[in-house]
Amino acid sequence: MTTVAQDIIVFANKRVLPEAHRFFEQLGARTYSVALEHPKRLTQGRRFVVYLRGHEALPEVRSFLREVGTTNYDWVLLYVAHHSLELAAKIGFLAGQELPKKAEFAFDADEVKHWLEARNALVHGFKTVRRSFSGTDLSGLRKRFGLTQEQLAAAVNVTTRTVQNWERDVATTQMERKTRDLRELSDLLRDYVIRGKESEWLRSEQKALRGKRPLDLFLEGKIRDLIVEFRRLQEGQPV
Repeated sequence: MTTVAQDIIVFANKRVLPEAHRFFEQLGARTYSVALEHPKRLTQGRRFVVYLRGHEALPEVRSFLREVGTTNYDWVLLYVAHHSLELAAKIGFLAGQELPKKAEFAFDADEVKHWLEARNALVHGFKTVRRSFSGTDLSGLRKRFGLTQEQLAAAVNVTTRTVQNWERDVATTQMERKTRDLRELSDLLRDYVIRGKESEWLRSEQKALRGKRPLDLFLEGKIRDLIVEFRRLQEGQPV
């Protein structure tokens, strides 16, 4: 059955508004573009995207997010177009203060498209929202984390041969279940780690992990422990 995509309201600084409109139009999203400085259409929509380029004044963004928080919105996606971890951290702090529901972050076009597809927010029909997970996806995820096949095998508690088979799409019946935690962690990292920096993060000591490297927990097969820490961060609990 075909699902009709709902309109998305894209807010951006007026200097980059045409750029934001073209970006989402090319992805296949049906959007209305509105200057961030004049959120006059907030009451006319329930799906909001904020396109951030680094030109935005933080007090202005705070004021906007506060207005969003007063609406009955479905979701808010914050797209940081120039991969600024510092900007993402600042905006994330503001969003956590002003929005009653968690906002999502994306840092490149592929992430935005995947996120919108998963919510039937593009002008296409989908038989199912869920995508199958393949060996190609697993190989890409492993390389994104900078892991060898041996390290990935230790992380998900299988043999290296099993990982090799999965990446060739051979004997994959247990792959979805065995890699569930790894994929969940990958999704969580989009909120906290710039795309392309996952390997660096994995090998850096983290205060939230009492000085341990995430890689150490990976190799001990404790990916779930990392997920628990991230969930606590999301809920604002001390770590």
